[in-house]
Amino acid sequence: MKPAVSLPKSDWTIQREQRREDDSAVYYLLASDRTKLNLSVYIDKSTACSDADNCLKAALSNKSYKDATELTLIASGQFKGATFFLDQPAGLPIRQAHVLAAAYVDGIWFDIHISMAGKERPDLAPLLELLKSVELR
Repeated sequence: MKPAVSLPKSDWTIQREQRREDDSAVYYLLASDRTKLNLSVYIDKSTACSDADNCLKAALSNKSYKDATELTLIASGQFKGATFFLDQPAGLPIRQAHVLAAAYVDGIWFDIHISMAGKERPDLAPLLELLKSVELR
């Protein structure tokens, strides 16, 4: 059975899909007009990390998050995660809320990124609710 991520029903539309040539990794970027949430899912048969904590650490090392504020570590189901905010990323007049979550199951790294942007700082609650409903199979 191939690894899979199960999401709650919504109006998700696929914005981007990428696959590694050898099919060892896949990336999806989805968006919901109804909830205004963005969700990316990265599934990688990888030895870059070997448990959820180290996978989360690797994900958080992304230079795009260097200006993150109010970073808080969380756990949700099979995931280890972090919540944080980015205010005016790349000088843009927006504020972003982020939930980054990682799991490592049977040699496969699952990386989930949920975000929302607005003129005012978005509430983290809807992002955390979505993470609670994500299941790995």
